[in-house]
Amino acid sequence: MGWKMRRRDFLQQTSLALAGIALTDSIFSRAWAAENISLWANGELSRVPILQGATSDTATQFTVLRNITRPFVLRLMNANGELLSYDHEVLTSLAGGGSRYEVLKIYVRGLKPNTDYRLQVIDLVSGALRDERVFQTLDIRNRRSLKFAVVSCMSDEYFASGDQTWPALLQEKPEVVFIIGDAAYINHGDKTPESFWNMHVQSRIRISYYYAPRLIPTMLMWDDHDFGHNDGDSSFAMKNTSLKIWDAFFGSKSIVGVYDNGPGTNGVFTAFGQNFFLLDDRTFLNKGQKNQSLWGAEGDEFLFARLESTALPSFLMNGVQYFGGYLLGSESFEKEHRVAFKNILGRLSKIESPVVFVSGDVHFSEVMKIEKEILGYETLEITSSSMHSSIVPGQQFRSYNKRRLMSTSVHNFVIIESSVQDSGKIKMNLKSVSAKNRVRFSHQAEIAR
Repeated sequence: MGWKMRRRDFLQQTSLALAGIALTDSIFSRAWAAENISLWANGELSRVPILQGATSDTATQFTVLRNITRPFVLRLMNANGELLSYDHEVLTSLAGGGSRYEVLKIYVRGLKPNTDYRLQVIDLVSGALRDERVFQTLDIRNRRSLKFAVVSCMSDEYFASGDQTWPALLQEKPEVVFIIGDAAYINHGDKTPESFWNMHVQSRIRISYYYAPRLIPTMLMWDDHDFGHNDGDSSFAMKNTSLKIWDAFFGSKSIVGVYDNGPGTNGVFTAFGQNFFLLDDRTFLNKGQKNQSLWGAEGDEFLFARLESTALPSFLMNGVQYFGGYLLGSESFEKEHRVAFKNILGRLSKIESPVVFVSGDVHFSEVMKIEKEILGYETLEITSSSMHSSIVPGQQFRSYNKRRLMSTSVHNFVIIESSVQDSGKIKMNLKSVSAKNRVRFSHQAEIAR
């Protein structure tokens, strides 16, 4: 691959160039909201794609795509215009394929919740302000409720559809976004490091979410398309290279007590009195071993070590469906690893706190009621798909699903408002939302052990 990592102190390097730039209400936020600003000028990208990653009440991180032919530096500041210090690293694939784009990873600490901060992009040559974003941390200490979005299946070939669904998501104002697989369709290119890098770059440039004026903490794991091999498993020869590139574009560093990385792309976000597990169903999957878990022994250990040591209710987020054995032509835990799935459910039935299943992949959204006989209490599987990828009207009805409560096959995402009661019960309001904030279905539920 020929990766390079460089460390510099951007603030010292550019302090004179930045000294004359004042903190103002940027034209960028107003213009983006009014859809009056073009992403392109003279054949060059005029905006800068930015993703906010895992976040606590005092720390956050960003992934920034930078064209090396148009160098810039970043300036972070509070509402009083005081500069914030940060750590960073630069990831580049130049030695591997000559990409013009590199990735900056930015890490900021010492912040306060419920406080607006600004991230400014400053042209290194002219000193002009090129772009600007507003961001916050999360008030995780004083609440046991969260409004979050669940998104999957983001093919950049359908970015025009995404230009309709992403504004709808931003208008819902989720506090956190979970992207649960297929954030980039890198399997559509060649199986080379250069192709994987460039497909990620293409996706990052095309998808409008990365240009939102107010950033949202976003956490992810991968599924087959961003893994790099359709319906692939651990036998995929490029998986380690693909993982390294995925981590450059989407990975977050662990934040003690709030966000923990596991093996592969596994992760868990613990906040608001709840666990949100991001479960990797590709890195350790062995399709030839039907008695083995979808997550492999490594993923199983990561999940249950945390579940068995905490009394918090949990959302288990997986790329493919859990109870999707009914669906012709699609992968699922239930269909392809039935014995292992039964064993996993047996272990989950012994966990002190309730769990809710969350999945994507199938290019339609649905809510399933999981009967009491499975875990000893009723729960749900919530599927959110697709944000912008191929869809066929009514495709969920190609197979009968006795557990289905409601569904939709348009481009959509799911918003969940969850709160934890003193008893440990989860109360949820959820809805599927499509373009122009049209609600496709909604549901209320209480999940109690």
